[in-house]
Amino acid sequence: MAFKYERRSPQTVEKRATQQGGDFQGFISDAYKTYSPKKGDNWIRILPPTWEDADHYGYDVHVHYQVGPDKAAVVCNFKQFNERCPICDARTKAERDNDEELAKDLKPSKRVCVWLIDMKDPDKGALIWPMPWSLDRDISKISKDKRSGETYYIDDPEEGYDLMFDKEGEQITTKYTGVQLARRPSSVDPDRMQYVVHNPLPDT
Repeated sequence: MAFKYERRSPQTVEKRATQQGGDFQGFISDAYKTYSPKKGDNWIRILPPTWEDADHYGYDVHVHYQVGPDKAAVVCNFKQFNERCPICDARTKAERDNDEELAKDLKPSKRVCVWLIDMKDPDKGALIWPMPWSLDRDISKISKDKRSGETYYIDDPEEGYDLMFDKEGEQITTKYTGVQLARRPSSVDPDRMQYVVHNPLPDT
């Protein structure tokens, strides 16, 4: 039987070209590119939610970090799906054994996943970032004018606002400071929006 060569899609080649190794396992499918803030100033544009009944641009996810020998990041079954979570079971046992350090390590962290554009490198396209809930809180605070009460809908694809912030420290000492909105609204490339529409955050 003669061999027939089948060309791979450009997307498959790109996925292989951008794959990552190492021991860390993420909770976001490797089919999607993620955003990593750089030390110093960062400039992003948050994209709107594209799933049904969304009341916020971000999708809340509860995650256990540093799990097992691979130091994996794993979604908490109990917090996320109201199902039994073996990691939460281990945390309960640690609390019963008065192992406060282990119990603290096993506690799930709340993250707010967003689709965004890195405005310093927009050619990367739409990226997912599971930002800390505290940064999401700070962004929400500056999205409302304290004097007039006006709300700035930062994720509006036609008249939204870019965000700037500084990253300080590394890993557990990381802090995000100086959060501010761009002075003028702007629009998002429709092609970026189409990609996000076809890939709602809960599916990623």
